[in-house]
Amino acid sequence: AQVGTASAWWDNGHLLVGRIAQDILAKSNPDVLTKVLDVLSVLKKNDPSYTTFEDKHPMTECATFADDIKYKGGMYQKGWHFIDEPLMNEGGKISDYNFTADTHNITEVIGALSNWFGKEDGYKNSYEYKTIMSHTYKIHTEEEGASTAMRLLIHYVGDIHQPLHATSRVNHEHPEGDRGGNDFPLPKKEGADELHAVWDSIIYEYTGYAKTPFTDADWATYSTNA
Repeated sequence: AQVGTASAWWDNGHLLVGRIAQDILAKSNPDVLTKVLDVLSVLKKNDPSYTTFEDKHPMTECATFADDIKYKGGMYQKGWHFIDEPLMNEGGKISDYNFTADTHNITEVIGALSNWFGKEDGYKNSYEYKTIMSHTYKIHTEEEGASTAMRLLIHYVGDIHQPLHATSRVNHEHPEGDRGGNDFPLPKKEGADELHAVWDSIIYEYTGYAKTPFTDADWATYSTNA
């Protein structure tokens, strides 16, 4: 199912971003890293069937969670992985085309989830908070919802670094947009046959999907690459 996903880095990109973030926190703010791990532990404890890819390094290993759950009740957040700002390479006005932006995009979502973890005034009023809380798994507490939200936030921070998660080419050929390059075909190489996938594979360097939880050897390799 993941191979056909139109809105996601392949696993390796997310895992590398998560590994870099974990390293930064470990060095600059270990107290925050401890808090993140505490939040993540809730879902791992309460519903381990959703966290089978996490073991010794959950902050990094959970980076693929938002993609993993799409076909396990998580389609509600499919549109949260990107913000398709129109690139109108043939000019004209956006009203000349049939382009409709997602109502709730990645920049809104990152802000809402950050407000949640910061307990900012009104954080419970956001669309994202209400949606996640209405899709909790076995235990319907805010603590459980926050554990899901942290995994989503880690994933989306990876997504926002992917160039084609922030634009969609709109022209006569693609009046509804080219879905961040997903509809820009290229000769197939290493499993990538369109422009979005080229970025997802980090320009063919990390094709395919990773195996998690990490073995000690794989963790060492990811750490070196990160």
